[in-house]
Amino acid sequence: MLSKVDPNQLTTVRLLLTPIALLLLLQASAVSLAICLFVMIVIELTDFFDGYVARKYNKGSDWGKVYDPMCDAVYHLTMYLGLIGFFASKLFVVAVAIIFFREIFVAYLRVFCATNGLVLAAMRIGKFKANMQMISVFSCVIWLFLADVYGDCRLTGAWFWFSVISVALALIFTIISLGYYCSFVKKNFLGKNA
Repeated sequence: MLSKVDPNQLTTVRLLLTPIALLLLLQASAVSLAICLFVMIVIELTDFFDGYVARKYNKGSDWGKVYDPMCDAVYHLTMYLGLIGFFASKLFVVAVAIIFFREIFVAYLRVFCATNGLVLAAMRIGKFKANMQMISVFSCVIWLFLADVYGDCRLTGAWFWFSVISVALALIFTIISLGYYCSFVKKNFLGKNA
């Protein structure tokens, strides 16, 4: 059954579900947040299976190598934007701004490479960064859900700090991955033309 699936169609499902997840997040009720978490799980499953299908059935393409990380970035950035209203902290806004900068900069690197015959696919560090961002977004939405259901209690407070730490780690790996992508482009393209 999976052999007949186009991995890029799974990636498109992720892109289409992203605004739905955002709308559910912004409703900020226990029910909408629970449904939001379910939609987020579906989004992450499409992320897993598009890569699995592409590798197992040799359906990888240059388009998929760029489309998949782009859809990841759109999803994570959309959710971070939605979360800004719930985390009343300038540090959170700065973290999101840095994450935005990295994603936009790498997108431009991909365009630059493509115009010069080089496909800048997702690297292992980029995938790890995406996983850290996924964990941080999940943890933040879970915190909102716990706060709505249980109010201000120890569990909610502890989960809040877990969310803060997860966002900090996502930020760190976002910055590290930016360095790797810049180094890759310098070595594989700019270095040859120096």
